[in-house]
Parts: sequence; C-alpha cells; structure tokens
Amino acid sequence: MVCPLALTSCGQGAGAGAGATATGSGARLMITTVTTGLDPDTSGYTATLQGRSVHLDPNGDTTISDLAPGLTSVELSGAEPNCAWHRSNRPSVELIDGGTASLELEVNCVESVATLRIVTVTWGKGTDPDGYRAELPDRAVTLPENGFSVLTLHTGTVQFDVTDIAPGCRSQETTPVEGTIVFGVENTIQVDLLCGEPEQVAFTKSVSQAGAPSVFLVTLDGSDTVRQSLVDFSGGSEDSYPTWSPDGTAIIYQIKEYPGFALFRKSLQSPVTTKLSTNQFVTQLQPDWSLDGLSVVYTSSPLTAGGDPTNLDIYLMDPDGNNIRRVTSDTAVDERASLSPDGTSIAFVSNRSGNRDIYVMSLDGTGLVNLTDDPADDDAPRWSPDGTRLAFASNRLGNYDIFVMNRDGTGLVQVTEDIADDLDPAWARGGKKLAFVSARDDNACMTGSQCRFQLYVMNLDGSGVTRITTDLKPAGTPVWKP
Repeated sequence: MVCPLALTSCGQGAGAGAGATATGSGARLMITTVTTGLDPDTSGYTATLQGRSVHLDPNGDTTISDLAPGLTSVELSGAEPNCAWHRSNRPSVELIDGGTASLELEVNCVESVATLRIVTVTWGKGTDPDGYRAELPDRAVTLPENGFSVLTLHTGTVQFDVTDIAPGCRSQETTPVEGTIVFGVENTIQVDLLCGEPEQVAFTKSVSQAGAPSVFLVTLDGSDTVRQSLVDFSGGSEDSYPTWSPDGTAIIYQIKEYPGFALFRKSLQSPVTTKLSTNQFVTQLQPDWSLDGLSVVYTSSPLTAGGDPTNLDIYLMDPDGNNIRRVTSDTAVDERASLSPDGTSIAFVSNRSGNRDIYVMSLDGTGLVNLTDDPADDDAPRWSPDGTRLAFASNRLGNYDIFVMNRDGTGLVQVTEDIADDLDPAWARGGKKLAFVSARDDNACMTGSQCRFQLYVMNLDGSGVTRITTDLKPAGTPVWKP
C-alpha cells in the first residue's frame, strides 16, 4: 500500500513511548507512526538512520537509543503501493546528547484496488460471435469474441473460469485462469481460444539473419506452440510477397530472377510450380489475388539494360499469367496494390502527389481518389474481408504505426502506438484480427542497428498483441489464408 506521511520533528522530549525501546547513552529518537485510510498497511515500515534499520509498527511509538547527536536524516521505506507518506520519506531531525527527540509520521492509504483488462483472442476458422463469460468469485463479466473487458478488483491474486464457450471452441488456457493484480498499473490477462480448425498465415522470412528471404507458412491456434514451415518453392534466390488463392490451395509469389523479379504460382497440393512471367526484360512484383479468383493485381515495369525498373505501374492478369492489362500509366511510382473483395476496386500506393499516399480506383484506372492526402508516407493498404475498410501503415506520427480507415478515407483509427515501426497489416478472415510485422522487441533496432522485424497478431482494437516468430530472422508481408 502507499500512504501519506505527516512528519513533525520535536526537540527534546520525555522518555520512550510504548513501542520498542533501547536504552543507553547518547541521543534518543522516538518515532510515532499513525496509519489511516480505507486499506491501511498492516505490515509496518522501516526507518534507516545512522547506518541502522529499525522496524516501525503501523501505529505506535518506537524509541531508538544510542544515537549520535546532531542533525540526522531518517530514510523511511516499506509502505505498500497504495499508501503514501504525508510529507517526505526522508525527514530530518535534530538529535541532542542525553535527550529524546520526537518524530511524528502519518501514512495515508487509499483503497488497494486496480483495473484489470481481460483480453480475449479467438483463433481458428470458426467463430463464437456471442463471446464468453469470466466467472469470478464475486461477479461474472461478459467477454467479447475478440477484444477486451475492463473491471476493478482488489490487489492480489485473481482467478476466474471462462464459460459460455460455443461448441467447437475451446480455451487454450489452464483452468482456472490466474493472474496477479498490482496497484498503480494497468493489469492485463490474455485469454486465447480456438474455434474450429487452426488458421494459417503465409509470410516472408529470411532463412538466416543475413540470408535471402523465402516464404513460410505458420499455423495459429492460440497455443504457446507455434508451428511454422518453409514452403518448398523451386529455384530463385529471393522468394517474397505471397498471396493466397481464394480456396487456399495455391500461392502466387515473386522470385528474384535476374535482372528483375518474376511471378510464380505454387500448388500446395502437388509439386507443381508454374512461372507466370515470360518476359525477362520486365519485372513483376507484389501480387494480390482477388477473392473471386479471377484476377491478380501486381506492380510491373520494363527494365533498363542495367536491370533497373523504368517506371512502376499497376497491372492486372489472369491467375494463369494470361490477359495482362495495364491499369495505371503515370510517371510516378505506383505499387503495393490490393484488390477489393468485390473485385471492383484497387487500392494502391503512389507518390504522384509528392509523397506516398493511398489511392483507390476502378479496375480500368478510372475514378482515381487520393484517400489519405497526408504529408507523411502511407503504405501497404489492405482491404477488410467485407470491403468496407482499409488497413495500412503510416509514419504520420513519427514512426510507422498501423491505421484503419473506411474505404472512402473517413473514420481514421490508429491501431498501434509503439516507438518501433509497425508495418504490413493483413486482415484475418473474420475481419477481427490483424497480422503485422514490427521491430518492437528488437533491442538492437532501438540502438540504431538494422531492424529485424517479427510477425505479430492483434485484435482489431489493438489489444491482444501476440508475437508469433521469435528467432530474430527478419519477417515481412504476411497474408492470412482465406
């Protein structure tokens, strides 16, 4: 507990009080302690002076003898977090040889309660839209399927059971869920649940800290065991930017084929890998497969003799690589395109206004609208599964954080707020979670070294941030399996 302490230093006084008393020559100090408040400290405190430490009862007198005369500082400690010394916890008192000085201390304690945020994260292909209940000894609290509930509890150990779990769903926690409530901080307990089959995320990760990237699949079920596997792609020194087919049986990705990049389609049910690019003098990047399965949007450019892109624009093709059509034709860089779930719109990044903004247009390039129009850089737009919102990364507040906005640019909401960069948001199939990459746990990055981004998942409101990869091999461009 934390208590206020009123200090009164008196000169010489009479003899010792009723507390612990030590006799002898020299100066003496009688400390009177008074503890008040709703939740008073019962364990007492410690006074340290002249190299000696003495226990003080919460209420009462303690006399300390055989002290050297002169102005003496007394250091007070041991008050509980909900209690505070009324004045200073380092009072000074004048000690007189052969006399007894007095020091009166008041400790004031408030009620020892704190807030608890119970965060729920529901993994898997199934749902439990009604949410759950946390059954505590004195109350029951409704928990959302993905999100959090806040309650006020007394400090100490808390236990609760999670109930009202739908058939086909199960908690991934031990029963009962247990945590410690600490005064003065926001306490959080995360409850992970799994509904139906586990989910999968494809993402890019280097096979070594300095090696070329490749495409990995990670299985997410909310347990402490993360299962990830390298997809056995054939050839290529750099495999990246995976995108799923709508039925989850294939992935299109980019491979470094000098002098540029080429797009490949990999079946996850057979060893078949098909190259979609036929022109080695054109680079093809950053594919995104439409949910209707009919189109793939990507970034492309002719290459110079030295292998550099001349001008990046947005293109469409059929999933077999045929029927290529150019969508944008601008001297600026157009890239990081994403197809809306209804197949009618493309969101993409362009620097045509002088910095990187997010635009949206029809499939034929008409109806162009700048959605962000901000002097900062905005990047990596991704449509929500219902097509009503876009998640993206922006450095408009200094470093890159994750934001969500309506498809017309209104309703901007900041989802993450961290001193490290958060990038590459990707929606879960139900639209209630986001995967992203961040350097928030890379201490080397904080000191100016090259950042090693890791894969994370969080609820759409920013709660329940869960680190997925832990090996410090750089990760990026996650995409959730449909």
